[in-house]
Amino acid sequence: YNQDHFPLRLHKLLSHASETPGLDSIAAWSPCGGYFRIHNRERFTKELLPQFFPFQNHYKSFMRQISLYKMHRVKQKGPLN
Repeated sequence: YNQDHFPLRLHKLLSHASETPGLDSIAAWSPCGGYFRIHNRERFTKELLPQFFPFQNHYKSFMRQISLYKMHRVKQKGPLN
């Protein structure tokens, strides 16, 4: 178990997903790199979350961590610019 802080683990997860064919359809950085998007919540929770957050396997727990680090959730369908 790697003791990296949440933001570093999140960065590693998103970079891995963005750079790996097939995983970028689950979650990825935006083209500008200023935000990220989870495209497939179910696959994110089952496939990516356990790799980078082995003791956090619930989406709600992940979202609580997002909030603790003052990151904001934006609900929008379609492309974000």
